[in-house]
Amino acid sequence: MHSRYKSIMALVKLEFACTYRFPVLEIMCAFILYIVYMAGAMMSFSSTVYIGRYPGWNGTAPAENLVNVFEGTSKFALGNILYGLMTPLVIIIPLLTALSIARCFEDRTVHTLLTYPVRRSTLIGMKAIVVVIVSGTITTVASVAVLILFFPQDITADAVLMLIGAIWLQIFLLVSVALLFSILTKRVSVAALGAIGFWYSFQSLVTMGSVQGAVLYVMSPLIAVATTIWDAEVAPSPVDLPLFLIQSMILGLVLLVISLVLFEKSDV
Repeated sequence: MHSRYKSIMALVKLEFACTYRFPVLEIMCAFILYIVYMAGAMMSFSSTVYIGRYPGWNGTAPAENLVNVFEGTSKFALGNILYGLMTPLVIIIPLLTALSIARCFEDRTVHTLLTYPVRRSTLIGMKAIVVVIVSGTITTVASVAVLILFFPQDITADAVLMLIGAIWLQIFLLVSVALLFSILTKRVSVAALGAIGFWYSFQSLVTMGSVQGAVLYVMSPLIAVATTIWDAEVAPSPVDLPLFLIQSMILGLVLLVISLVLFEKSDV
């Protein structure tokens, strides 16, 4: 057991040395931080309130309107960050997953990795988990930092938990899809472009209104949580939202298991 643990830790160190060397992490951090910063900054400076006398004017109305506007702004900013994250994550996560997994088939380092005393599924699962942890940590820290910077008075524990949960669940789904493409194609460019194309096709269908309801919310937990925070008309109900998130997790796990089984049975 101890030797297996040492082998897994050695693989993790090797993974960071090969996949996450300079400037991969630095570019990823800068890009995600820029996206969430711009989302927060735009929302924090975009609200205006008109205060003036008019027929039927109520002396308390300006103050009430001011409170309502800025409460709405903080909610909209949180939802805007979630929506804004979708596009960069759809690009970054498949690229990172393909670099981590498909590249080891291209350069034949998979043969070296298989000499370690661990199961094939453990090897690929470890790589996928590292992508999820690295991406999820960077995105979560950047998003929460922007919320604290621009809306320190309006942050609630429920909103932050919803934000963090949606981010990690969406990243897990993105990694699972990109992992499947990587196992099937065994080429970095094809796997990355295939996974990115899949998600962009899905987003195009969403934009055209062809995908709605349960399919949309299961495939895009970021959108499900964002619409809930916005109190949008199309938002899932408080009862349905946890069910959609659970279904998203199950879908990601099913795709992960399929990828692991395919790798176990494939010739390398």
